[in-house]
Amino acid sequence: MACVQGELPPESAPARSVGFELHSMLIRAAEAGLGIALVPKFLVPDSAWQNGLVCAHELSIPGEDYYYFVYPNHTSHSPPLEAFRAWIREEAEKFSLSL
Repeated sequence: MACVQGELPPESAPARSVGFELHSMLIRAAEAGLGIALVPKFLVPDSAWQNGLVCAHELSIPGEDYYYFVYPNHTSHSPPLEAFRAWIREEAEKFSLSL
């Protein structure tokens, strides 16, 4: 999220960030409510979806590498999350128009 921090209003910028070595760790962190995860959908286990993870947007861009924006349903109205979701959608839209 550090690359996005400059795009967010100061009151929405994260106070700190955490990095993970494995996609599975990132998915578990999002599942635990620690933030969002941009990961390939095929790596998200059924149990994570059953525990409340949701896709932020159904947009899927064809290619060799895929990422999905998932987060716990109970955090869907978080101001930092909403700001990041709006930004990532805008960037995805710009990208799709450039293809």
